[in-house]
Parts: sequence; C-alpha cells; structure tokens
Amino acid sequence: MSKFFTWPRNLDEYLLLFIKIGLFLSLFAPLVIGHGFYFPYIVPRNLYWRLIIEIIFCLYLFLLARSNQWRPKANFAWTILLLFVLALSISSILGPNPAFSFWSNFERMDGLVTWYHILMYVVILLGVLQSDRNWRTFFGASLLVAWLVALYGLAQEFSFGLSFIQPSSGGSRLTASLGNAAYVGSYMFLHIVVAAWLWFSNLMNNYTKRWINLFYIVSIFLFSYVLIVTQTRGAFLGLLLFAWLLAISYLWFSKKRRPWFYYFILVVSLASVLSVSLIFIQKDKPWVQDVPLFSKLASISITNDITTQSRLLIWKNSLSGFRDKPIFGWGLENFHYVFNKYFPTKIFHDASSETWFDRPHNILVQHLIDGGALGFLLYLSIFVYLITILFKKHRQGDHWLPSYFWIIFLISFLFQDFFIFDSVNTNVIFYLILAYLLTRPAGKQTTIAEQVLSWRQKVKLAIKDWGLKATDSQVKKYFFGILCLALMFFMVWNFVYKPYHANTLLYRSVRQAMTANTDADAEQAKNFWQESWDTTILGDKEKVQLLPDMFAQVVNNQNLNNQIKDSYFNLVNDNLSSLADKYPNDVRLNMFLSNFYSVISQVVPSLSSKNVAILERIHAWAPLRPDIYLHMTNAYLMLGDIDSAKKIAAELKSLVTWTKEPYWNEFLVDFRAGDISSMASNLQAIKSFNQKESKIDFDANDQAKINYFIELATKNKQTAVLDLLK
Repeated sequence: MSKFFTWPRNLDEYLLLFIKIGLFLSLFAPLVIGHGFYFPYIVPRNLYWRLIIEIIFCLYLFLLARSNQWRPKANFAWTILLLFVLALSISSILGPNPAFSFWSNFERMDGLVTWYHILMYVVILLGVLQSDRNWRTFFGASLLVAWLVALYGLAQEFSFGLSFIQPSSGGSRLTASLGNAAYVGSYMFLHIVVAAWLWFSNLMNNYTKRWINLFYIVSIFLFSYVLIVTQTRGAFLGLLLFAWLLAISYLWFSKKRRPWFYYFILVVSLASVLSVSLIFIQKDKPWVQDVPLFSKLASISITNDITTQSRLLIWKNSLSGFRDKPIFGWGLENFHYVFNKYFPTKIFHDASSETWFDRPHNILVQHLIDGGALGFLLYLSIFVYLITILFKKHRQGDHWLPSYFWIIFLISFLFQDFFIFDSVNTNVIFYLILAYLLTRPAGKQTTIAEQVLSWRQKVKLAIKDWGLKATDSQVKKYFFGILCLALMFFMVWNFVYKPYHANTLLYRSVRQAMTANTDADAEQAKNFWQESWDTTILGDKEKVQLLPDMFAQVVNNQNLNNQIKDSYFNLVNDNLSSLADKYPNDVRLNMFLSNFYSVISQVVPSLSSKNVAILERIHAWAPLRPDIYLHMTNAYLMLGDIDSAKKIAAELKSLVTWTKEPYWNEFLVDFRAGDISSMASNLQAIKSFNQKESKIDFDANDQAKINYFIELATKNKQTAVLDLLK
C-alpha cells in the first residue's frame, strides 16, 4: 500500500495521489448508508460514488493535460464498451421517456448518468493503474471493503447488538450494508473471484509470505459463507459454475502430471456434483428443507416454483416488446412499458400478487429491451472479444491459469446475469475487474485517444480560436485547469448536490406531513415538496406518487383546517394528473392517480368519470393486466354503470381462469345488480377451487369476504342474499 501512495514531489504527483485516494475511497460506496434520505441504502451511496468519480475524473483530465505519461491504454474491448454506452444513449433518446432514461429515479439511481460515470471510472482505472502491482493493491483494498460488508452481515446474522448495525431487511436472508440480499450475494461472488485470483497469482509467482495467502483463503471461505446465508440462488449457481469449470480446466491441463492435488480436486468435483444432484433428488428430505439455500435451490421448478415461473414468463413476454423495437430498443429504464403492454397474466394469482416489475431480473434480457439488438450484441461482444483474446494468449504459450481463470469468470458472470440486475454495489467491483481485463490482451495496445478523436486536439483548436497562443504550454495548462474546475462544478452541482437536496427535501416533506400539528407545519411540508420538485427532474414520478400519502395524513389530521386540506388536494390533483397526462402509457403512475380518484370520488362524485377515463386509457395500453380489470369494475360501479361493470368482470373471468379473484369480482357486481342466480354460480365456482386445492368450501379470506357481504346485505335488508350466504 505504501508503494501505491507515494509522497508527492511536484504538482503532477499531487494530482496522481489525490486521484488514487479517490479511487480507494470509491470502493467504500457499498458501506454508505444515509439517514434522512428517501431510499437510504441507494441514494446516498450513489451520490457518494458519483461525487468521488466526478472530482477525480476532472483531476485526471488536468493531469493528462500536463503529462502524456498517464494516458490510458486500451484495446478494442474499450471501443466496444464506448459504443455500447453510445447505443444506449441513442436508444434512450428514441425511447418513450428520454429524461427518465437519463436520470432514472431515486429507487434505482441508474440510467445514462450512471453509465457515463462508469465510463469515467474505467478510464481513470486504465490511466492510473499502469502496473500489475497497482492492480493487485487495488484488488486487495476492495477485499478489505468486502470484509467490512461481510462482517456487517455476520453482525446481523448473530445479533451482536451493535447500535450502528441495521437489522437485515431480508429477514433470514442477510442484506448486510447493501440493503438487498441479491446485491450481497453478487458482491460476495465477485470478491471470491478476486481473492482466488490473488491467491493463485501468488502461487504461480512463488510468493513466500504465507500470511497473505492465508488471508486470501480465509476471505474465500468467509465470502462463500455470507453468500450462502443470503440465499441468493443466482450468485450461488454462478459460483458453482465458476468453481466447476475451473476444476475441470485444472484436471484437463494437469492430466499428464497428475500430482496428489489432482486426485483431490477430482474427488471434490465429483462430490460436489453428487451433492447438488442429491439436493434436487431428495428435495423433500429434512436435510434439504432445514437449510434455507438448499431449500431454495430445490424449489427451482418450471411447474411449482412461483418465482421461477414468474421470471420465465416475464422473459418470454419481453421478447414481444423486443419485436416492437428490435434495433435500438426502448431505452434505459423503460422496461415497465414492455412489461405492462405484454403482461404475463399467469403471474397473477390474487389481488396481493406481485405485479410491478421495472426490471426483468436478467441483465441480458434487460439489455435486449433497453438497447435492442444493437445494445445487446455490443454488450455480449465485450465478453466475446475478451474471451477470444485471453484464449489466444494461452495459445501463444502463456500458462493456462491466467487466461482460463478469467475466461471462466466471464462465462460464469454471464450465467449469473440471468438472475440479477446491476447496482452501484456490484458495478464498483465488476468494472474494476473489467478494466483490469482490458489491460490483459496481447499485441499492440493503442491509447484511447488514438481510437477516438483526441480531446487534446479539440482543446488546442479551441485555444487557437479564442486567440491564445498554442505554443504557450503554461497558458494552455492553466486554461485547461480552469475548464476542468468548471466541469467539476457543473457535474457536482447537477449530478450530486441537486439530487441530494431534492431527495432530502422530499424525505422531510413526507415526515413533516405525518407529524404536522399546525397549519404552519403542513404548509412547510408542502413547501419542502415544492422545492424538491423544482430542484431537479430526478425522481419526479416518486415525488407525485408520495403526494396521495401526504394528503391522507393531512386530511385525517384533526388539528388542521379545511383550507390547508383543500390546498393539499389541489397540489395532488394538479401535479399527479399533469404528470399522468404527460406519460399516458405509464401504467403505475396512472394507477396512483386512479387510486386517488377512487378514494376522493366518495366525497367528490364528479371524479368517478375521470377515474373511468384514466383506467380505460391504461387498459388500452396494458389489456392483459388483471388488476386494471379489478379497478375498472369498481370504477364503473361507483359511476353507477352496472352493465359496463358486468362486461369487464366477465372479460376478467375469461382472461384469468386459474384463480378465484375474478369470481369474487363478478360476485361484487352481481351483489350490486341483485343477480342472485349469478352470485350462486360464482360461489359454487369458488367452492370448486377450494375443494380442488385444499378440500374445504371457503378459506379464511373467502370467509372474510362473505362476512363483509352479509354485513352489507343485513344493512340493506337483502333477504335473498342473506339466505344465499348463510
């Protein structure tokens, strides 16, 4: 580490030192958790990472202006990565919501702005880490951060009672400091690979310090344990594939020598294959069911596992969206348009079913939808090119391990791509690894500046145009330093400060509305919200989606007068309806407005017709969503249009034939229409479902609904209905 951070002797070395410190600090992003944020596990760490990357990128540009020594060198894979991000940019511009594609939202903090920061991150890594010693040091630093994440998870697992440790939000699944078990699993998988590589490198180079090799071995076991406790099937299967392929490669290349270790690896490999096979063969046995990860693995089934079924159906239906926009795709963050338009109806089981997905939980499918065939092929081309080059290096006489180790990793990561989606937690380490692999290929490497038009040439032309002497190098350097400082200010202000300010204001507005004791408190909450709205477009949908909750808090507050409550109604109605009209095919956004109108129309009946219009609009875009049918049924009933309600309820029955929900929905319409015969028919159908599944007439949920209708029938003195229900 001391050789990584050397004491500076001039301005260039000071710049280099600050850049390296920034790179080191960027690795700590997965540990950043912020209180007082809306999405505290996501927003603060993304802003932290962006801030560091923006600062050191501008410092790096200034360093390049002063010295050619730090120009990054890369091969064709860098060009493919650049073209991939360019393709995503074009796709987003052509997509249904370019602004959302650029900014994403607070829940994800993704979008083009994140991809541009990833490019900056990779360029800095390629330019600054120019020796194998530097790469190893940086990998080691990332391992130390992974240890902190793992220890945080262990503190959750064994309940150490530390006040600064947040309980796991995943229940029995460890979420550590990342807030999501799937992120932790993928993060651990990547660091297992890093630890294994550093250990194998030491063995190949006869590195004699046993304590450092022991550290790598312990890291592998610790990270593997944490991965297992997260119960993340995708990461676990990716790790298994990596280990198996690595073992097979060792057995193949060592088949002539066959040392004792050869037979040990052979036995372990066969035993692991047998163990995994037994998990599926004996999936009902206690030894499988009592281990959460084994139980989850054994539950993988196309016919019985709801999660597996949902994923496969979503991926299958996504192909229909790909056919709509096959070349450039839909643009970043627009998967929800495809998901809703081609909704996989079989994932719907009842009103509580998970029916909102903004990610396909499959990076390959996501890139196919986001970037179309162009983006998808460019993404795969990065892996194909690196695998090809690494294979050629081995053919040129290199030891098999450096090439095949990383070939196997790339294949395993692509396999893991089938089960995850990106986040800053995994991007920090994955693009560190990718940048390292960009330096591996054999043959002549060209500078990035030689692959694209040199930015230095552009600056030189600009300086000439502004009347400055191109030969005055000192003037050019200071002038470029001012430009870098201005760029830094621009990026930090727009991509860090404004999102931070808007997010914390949004959080304060919600909290203030919940705890308001006076009209002044409620007015201040509204002002916080308005300032958040005016600060940045980032999170605009989330801002308006929170308004109905704020309104509910205010309208039920007995300490507030009607004037402030009316102002909140206008705030919700104006902003939510305006944004819903702006994005008419955004189903979830329009559903928030519909839900608001459903509640308010009980007081303001004129809103019932607006509610129907909204639901009919999104139904035209998403005709396969059963929940829209349910909402439309209620909306027609509130409007008093029994015939339309009966029609839409009948359509739902024909759309979703495998669940009781459509029958209860039609039962509600029959109750309002007084159709005893149809009510009896639907009750009989509901009994048939229950008898088939659990040999009972009505379960607890059914009985609660029956009691509700009995209460209404008693109140309205509907004797025939009471006779039927009793």
